[in-house]
Amino acid sequence: MKKILLIGAAMILLLVLIGGIAEQEKKTDVPAGSELEALLASLEGVDQVQVVFYYNKDTTAKKEEVNGIAVVYSGTADAGTEKKMYELIRSLYGIPYHRIYISQ
Repeated sequence: MKKILLIGAAMILLLVLIGGIAEQEKKTDVPAGSELEALLASLEGVDQVQVVFYYNKDTTAKKEEVNGIAVVYSGTADAGTEKKMYELIRSLYGIPYHRIYISQ
């Protein structure tokens, strides 16, 4: 009986910890569109940048979360620079690669 209670308590603790980690992954103080454009334009080989955000409205919390980002840029950037763009956006907004579109 004690083993069952111990296992149950461990499972609850694990769920609480996983929930806390998931909350940490949500970004709150992220750059707005013009700030993100300036960050991306500061990368080597990138001249002009336009960014469009796609939002997923959370009706329960009455707020919008970034669901996807599209970036169009001009310049002489190579594949390495585009990878840096993906990493920058992914780390700032916590969205997966398949929700980021980058084109020159």
